Amino acid sequence: MTADPDAGIFDVDAFDAEAFEASARESVSAMEKLQGSVPRELEGPYATLLEANRELIDLLEEYDWDIFSIPEDEPTMMNMLSEEVVAAAAAMIEYCGISIPGPEPTDPGEMGDLEELMPPRAGEVLSTSPILMVESSASYEDLVDHYTDVLGRGPVNEGTEDGQRNATFLGERDGGPVVVFIEEAADGIVVAISGG
Repeated sequence: MTADPDAGIFDVDAFDAEAFEASARESVSAMEKLQGSVPRELEGPYATLLEANRELIDLLEEYDWDIFSIPEDEPTMMNMLSEEVVAAAAAMIEYCGISIPGPEPTDPGEMGDLEELMPPRAGEVLSTSPILMVESSASYEDLVDHYTDVLGRGPVNEGTEDGQRNATFLGERDGGPVVVFIEEAADGIVVAISGG
């Protein structure tokens, strides 16, 4: 979900349902007010993000604003990480000039704003667009601890699918939203990072 730097959803404790609701509604309201003023080339991505956030608001209402009670495989939550929504977010990020990593960085500076979000014991970079996907040889537990420390809060969702664990983090860096998704696989762990 998009976040206002001064009073965004990611600045609010998700355990405080009342504050969480107020922040979420304010965020979507701000998006609705700005919709008519976005550049023509961003109208499609912006509409996609706005609709996804409206659907999320409806879902949160169904669960009395307790995001932690929503099943991990709930379609609306999964849609927030869908290719279409992630691509729309990436288009907004790129237009706003937020740095994304090059394919083969030769020094830490080339990782731009995402450098501090790279996982410990990072391995092969699988993708840089529309989201950064990196293999890591760190344990699942170490990665969860790492992003809890970096983002200042624990995962908003954890689950297990086919015996493989996963965790989703929502946070904010430099006034913008960040999504980090950790997923175990048979041959290792992949970390997906969007935003930053």
